[in-house]
Amino acid sequence: MSNSPYHSISFITCLYQIERYKACQASIESLDSAGFHIQRIALPEEDRSSAAERYNRAWDASESDLIVFCHEDVEFPSNWLEQLKKNLNQLQEDKVHWGLLGPMGRQRKNFFGSYADPDQTVFHGPLPAEVDSLDEMCLIVRRDLPLRFDPKLGGYHLYGVDLAIQCRMEDYKVLAIDQFLQHHTETRGNVSRPPEYHQIKKRLQKKWRWKTSKIGKQIGTTSGQIHLGWYKGWF
Repeated sequence: MSNSPYHSISFITCLYQIERYKACQASIESLDSAGFHIQRIALPEEDRSSAAERYNRAWDASESDLIVFCHEDVEFPSNWLEQLKKNLNQLQEDKVHWGLLGPMGRQRKNFFGSYADPDQTVFHGPLPAEVDSLDEMCLIVRRDLPLRFDPKLGGYHLYGVDLAIQCRMEDYKVLAIDQFLQHHTETRGNVSRPPEYHQIKKRLQKKWRWKTSKIGKQIGTTSGQIHLGWYKGWF
């Protein structure tokens, strides 16, 4: 990657059920390096602070040029870094001011991405595509991005959606790219969300309710659309 500013990459995962991480770990260790120095960081399951807090500590401690925040139930194909290298080179050639990348995202009602889950293998193009937000199964950032996950949201949901909104507010592109991976999810599709999700969603809505002129009042997420406008019932 002699013409690229990116020479090292860290894969960071919050562990919740360590048994589910074994396949992810093996796939990272089997990656063709494509010229990257690779670091793998598994944040211990004993730490029950929020995903944002755990990820921010690892982000601040990382010395890699790029960071991949990924769920413990994903698997990367062996050529994943070679494909990432191609995508990054193209974005650099096109002079795209990007802040957040991922294999799956949503722009209003439209999905974009390349992935497989237990039910299907999906390609929603064209890619790359500018999106409202990305699925938190895999988020790619530059270490020097002057933003962080918001610990005030708490819990384990919508931290990536909030980071995507931050990026867009600061004129960084949020892009779904052709970066296929396998996601062994149990929650894809129409499932009921836990009470914590709805609490965090309300915090997200309150946080951005007065700042919709730039990004709009509707945010597409892979778990549904979120309305950021003002509701009297919030108070």
